[in-house]
Amino acid sequence: MKSNYESKIKEGPTHICSCCGGLWFAYSIREYTVEMLVKKGLKTEFINTVCYLKHAIIKLCATCRKDIMSNKILNLALSNGLAFYAIPDCLKILTELEERLISPRIPFMVIRTLGFSKQFGLKGNLVNVLMNVDTNVSILPRSFSDTYTIQLKLMRQMKNKNAFMYETIRPKVVHTAVKYLVEQELYKDEGIVISNDWIKEYRNEKENFIVHNEDKKFNETVNTGENFDHDDNWNESDDKPINPVTTETLLNDETEDQNDTGIKFAPGENNRPISVLMDLKVDELTFPKIYCGKQRKIKENVKLTYAKIAKSELRMY
Repeated sequence: MKSNYESKIKEGPTHICSCCGGLWFAYSIREYTVEMLVKKGLKTEFINTVCYLKHAIIKLCATCRKDIMSNKILNLALSNGLAFYAIPDCLKILTELEERLISPRIPFMVIRTLGFSKQFGLKGNLVNVLMNVDTNVSILPRSFSDTYTIQLKLMRQMKNKNAFMYETIRPKVVHTAVKYLVEQELYKDEGIVISNDWIKEYRNEKENFIVHNEDKKFNETVNTGENFDHDDNWNESDDKPINPVTTETLLNDETEDQNDTGIKFAPGENNRPISVLMDLKVDELTFPKIYCGKQRKIKENVKLTYAKIAKSELRMY
């Protein structure tokens, strides 16, 4: 019995209810066809309305099955406006930090593991900070290719030593995603626009990569070849490191000032946090990769608390 229980847990809830879209175990689901439901006294129009997911086999969980058999539509039914939008390809490939760049809200929080159960929990408070998407995108390089990447550090404050998030991002992917989002209704309602003046102005400009001022000096002897004659007197024994002791161990970190690499920016600095209870569109504006720049469209005659909405989205397929 124990092995059977463990095998089912490992398999996980993989059966999707056609009404609420929740993930369930096999023993919690019953399968029907449209003809079977019609024989039970249900109308075809009602079946097509309440069963949001259209399949030949209709799968219903216990809660949805009870209400449907009574000719009622469950509050958590996907047909009430709880279904997620289809995610476009430009948003699917976004990394976590790339999504932060194009989201008007950023949730500063600390998530840690809870013991050996491999679950995660929130430690401390969640700080909801407003961000300017146009300002975030403007820190990216002026010109880039499809394969160009940069290292970016998202800081809580510029005075902090450690970054809140640190990733290698793709500017091309970020620009493609933000161009899609600014055309969506939610971003338009919030007045979010992206200025492309700096891209047009510097499109043909080239910048030389110079680390030190000494790099500006061009060594003309390389082209003239005046030092090539010295190769005849070259001896490999002369190429000894100045300080060989420091390179004799793998514990030595040769990358100096590693913490200074990448672009640092703190988009939420000096911005006043706003309560998540007062921000009515906090979910849609915080996670554009999930909501695709659109707001939930729940039917007016359906009364749902935020707890029920969260319950529906957390267990949805």
